[in-house]
Amino acid sequence: MNIVFRVDASRNMGAGHVSRCLSLAHALKSAYTPIVKTQSSKDNTTVQCQFICQNLPGNMANIIANQGFIISLLPNLPEHTELLDARASLAKINQPIDLLIIDHYQLGKIYSSALRARCAHIVVIDDLANRKHDCDILIDQNLLPQFTDRYRHLVEQSCIQLLGPEFALLRPEFYQVSPKSTRSNILVFLGGGDAPNITYTVLKTLLSPLVSLPKQTQIDVVLGAGNPWIKSLQKEFGCYQHINWHIQCNYMASLMANAFLAIGAGGSTHWERCIMQLPALVVTVADNQIATTKYLDELGACTWLGTSENLTSQDIAIELNKILQSPELLASMTQIASTIVPPNEGITSVVRVIKNVTGTQLHA
Repeated sequence: MNIVFRVDASRNMGAGHVSRCLSLAHALKSAYTPIVKTQSSKDNTTVQCQFICQNLPGNMANIIANQGFIISLLPNLPEHTELLDARASLAKINQPIDLLIIDHYQLGKIYSSALRARCAHIVVIDDLANRKHDCDILIDQNLLPQFTDRYRHLVEQSCIQLLGPEFALLRPEFYQVSPKSTRSNILVFLGGGDAPNITYTVLKTLLSPLVSLPKQTQIDVVLGAGNPWIKSLQKEFGCYQHINWHIQCNYMASLMANAFLAIGAGGSTHWERCIMQLPALVVTVADNQIATTKYLDELGACTWLGTSENLTSQDIAIELNKILQSPELLASMTQIASTIVPPNEGITSVVRVIKNVTGTQLHA
């Protein structure tokens, strides 16, 4: 079975998109046995995944390849349009595709329709609900008021819509690791790239007289491999023995299990924190993160610190001190966060629906 992912990442954006596509790729690769051999399936017991990505700085190509998937890089287009992107993508596809999965804010119905003749089925992963799509399945894991109506006029009636956190594309580790009974760490993760270097502001605040952390508090700092600030951050804060550095780690669930609080960005990490029952102070680093983060703040699952452009140490310190001084608030956030993402759904449910649409069966 041949599966193609169209997704981009750079130093400024997209790391979360690639990460969730990798999670889905691994799930599909481990779960599928095609029932009917197709022209594109030489071996009907295997799945082949190809990632098509623009050759942008910080494109995560090495990470994709190191996880065992084919990577095809598109040339940088002087002017990006859906049709030009479709032509470039088709040039990288040399056989019929059983399943095309698109996770890209700049691609919509024009792109998918242009590839429809080469693809038996199309899945779109989206967060914005701001453009039409030509797809058989649409996945949007965001939680918003009236979220079930977001795509009513953007997809055909025949399209299966998988909406809400119950379809969050999380790695298996988040279903295998349980929160510790005693959690004493603070987790800092501002996204794979963190172009504005919010991590610096957060660490400066945590080490300043503005806050008084509990004794023995360890600070776990997670940075993506493409983060441009790794060397400068470690040079500035490397002397603090209670700061632990984790570069492109594959054990995020374990770090969350040991943390009583996270300071991080919006996006897909919301659902990782929720399933790990982890309260968070959240700064939005992109406009599309605001609505969901604001709603989760209103529900009480996290505290929204505002946008990255306006964030100050004082903002962080005020909200952090509220939590440190109120065990009841921390407990409430923990309890509410635990209700957001069902513990036995997520990527398993997504794979089950894809199986039904494509006519394949899961391994026993």
